[in-house]
Amino acid sequence: RCHCVAKALWLLSYNDCDTIRALYSVPGIYIEKIERLNNMAQRYDPGNMYQELLISNYDTWVTLSPWRRRNCCGHLPWTSTLSSRQR
Repeated sequence: RCHCVAKALWLLSYNDCDTIRALYSVPGIYIEKIERLNNMAQRYDPGNMYQELLISNYDTWVTLSPWRRRNCCGHLPWTSTLSSRQR
């Protein structure tokens, strides 16, 4: 159980697994699942994707929405799904 209050915004990136989800599933923490190219596997498995979690103390979708609208144009470099508790 976390009893600390952050004085700044923070963002972590972890591999997507049940242990990490359970560890950070507390009030005030946002978990966003993304999928991106697995850079380490491209030589042997082109197009291989990697699932990871963005974990933060703020809603990354709201914070980054203007950037996403300007830069994505319907072609996201990665896909995103908010966890059910964040909707």
